[in-house]
Amino acid sequence: ATALQARCWWEVVQQQQQQPPLDSSSSSSSSQSPATSGSHYVISLMTNRACCPKTGEELLISYGDKGNEELLLLYEFALKDNPNDTLMVLCPVPAPGEWDEVLTARMQLLQARNLKPQIFLSASHLENYQRAAAAARSGSSSSSSSIIPAAAREVIQVFVMQEKELAAALDQIEQQ
Repeated sequence: ATALQARCWWEVVQQQQQQPPLDSSSSSSSSQSPATSGSHYVISLMTNRACCPKTGEELLISYGDKGNEELLLLYEFALKDNPNDTLMVLCPVPAPGEWDEVLTARMQLLQARNLKPQIFLSASHLENYQRAAAAARSGSSSSSSSIIPAAAREVIQVFVMQEKELAAALDQIEQQ
């Protein structure tokens, strides 16, 4: 499917459509109406003849690396055991007018590090962690992986920093 995917593409073409004239026998008028035209769109799966799928061969469509929430919203279906499923956890942050100096500093540090007050936990990261933990328990690996992804740990660290650490981190960024 992957090789076929690379050699196929979608085309959306607007086609003009000629509609037949109205039937004059059902009308009280004896004059013929001129033909009316309209347009419609045709979506075609295109490929070159060298890689044309054989009759009956299955064609697969990729919706991309989307989690179930996005698949459900856009296409009205979800996948069981979707490896791209992601849970986004928003950090509860009040409106900017309600921030004190410490929260303002935390938000500035997040922004300076190109982070947002949100954490993404992906299904695939959890599966990788579970495999690494099982391997470590069986003694076949000494890898120390974390259940929390690195970017999420960085966001959490900013929110739990002591005020002195926070000030030092902001000073370090200003000096760069």
